[in-house]
Amino acid sequence: MSYRSIFLSNNGTNIFTTLGFLKKIHDKVTRTHVWNVCGSSSLIIFLKIVGFNYSQIFEILSDFHLTSTFINGSSLLPENENEKKKYIKEWLIKKLSDSEFFSKDIRLDEAYKKTNLFPNFLLYSRDQKTIVYANPTDTPTFKLVDCVMASLCYIGVYEEYEFSEHIFSNLSSIDCYPYHKRFYEDDEDILFVGNISIFDEEKEKPLLGPLSKKEKMFIRQFSEYEKYQIEKIFEKIENEKVTIYSYYRRGKLSHEEMETLFKMGIEEGDAFEKQSDTGERLESYVKKIESQS
Repeated sequence: MSYRSIFLSNNGTNIFTTLGFLKKIHDKVTRTHVWNVCGSSSLIIFLKIVGFNYSQIFEILSDFHLTSTFINGSSLLPENENEKKKYIKEWLIKKLSDSEFFSKDIRLDEAYKKTNLFPNFLLYSRDQKTIVYANPTDTPTFKLVDCVMASLCYIGVYEEYEFSEHIFSNLSSIDCYPYHKRFYEDDEDILFVGNISIFDEEKEKPLLGPLSKKEKMFIRQFSEYEKYQIEKIFEKIENEKVTIYSYYRRGKLSHEEMETLFKMGIEEGDAFEKQSDTGERLESYVKKIESQS
């Protein structure tokens, strides 16, 4: 079965596992038209719109200089949010400018016309206290870059991003799976991908700063909430759905570590295609890696 619509939600390093999963099930998402995204999964549709495949997206993100906070997040150390916003926005704009097909101010409706990819960014408006669905139909004049920036609000990145008379904040603490939303394609053609991050303290890098202990507690609580939330919401979803698992990592990751997360996603994608348990496949793959080290 191929899917006309897909839902992705990412936080932290599980974006690498999601990319591996998508690469493996590529044949099932070649005709995917609507991409519903929140959190760092907005980067996936952004780079797909620019023209990159999943392997290329992995390489681009693995070389990104702010990986330790931009993708991993959850750092309680104070940083200059304005500098980070500026850096990330310039990085996104450069990716658009490097292509001859896109301007830095490209709007959602323009991006859709050029690519036939329909991005649906799920954002949380803190001032209006509601979920905003930013897409080429409902908000055609929203700029692509602004929608990605608003998706990335998170502790350790920046807390808020403001544009179009909204103050946007992190959606995943509200409801990262709005199953009640009527999507833009037939319901039978949608795939929900639930991404659960496993926090393994034994594999965590030690001494990441004076707030390391509190950061670990924050991540553990978020991971437990994320798992509970996805399991409860998936009980209400009658469409096709799959839960994939990833290991949460903080600090600066080596390319080898990111590649391992990517390969975990490939393994789980293979399990999904064979209709076997993704969690069991991941556990088996991790044991194989550990036996070879």
